[in-house]
Amino acid sequence: MKKEHLADYVLSIPDFPEEGVIFRDITSLIQDPDGLKDSVDGLIHSLKDVDFDIVIGLESRGFIFGTAIAYEMHKGFVPVRKKGKASQRRNLLPMTWSMVRLRWRFIRMLFKRAPRWLLWMT
Repeated sequence: MKKEHLADYVLSIPDFPEEGVIFRDITSLIQDPDGLKDSVDGLIHSLKDVDFDIVIGLESRGFIFGTAIAYEMHKGFVPVRKKGKASQRRNLLPMTWSMVRLRWRFIRMLFKRAPRWLLWMT
């Protein structure tokens, strides 16, 4: 059943993964065809005047929405992994580490180098 606002699909879990943090569970949003379509369409609409070459998606929500946006806008997609989750073949590709601020902490991320980094999906 289609909901009026995208926020109505999202479950808020207080104090997870640590005290003072509210985790937003988007499972029901991406399970619902209308919720998924409306959220991706809304992100694409917000990017209509943005010039970029490639979409970078931080795991795991960035993988979900980033690939959909890249596909629809005919752009490439680069997944960014947390330290320790990257492929063992990473030494064969030009890679670099970067510190990324998430909602409540900084983490190290490993990503492949790309020509121009303008759009991050988190």
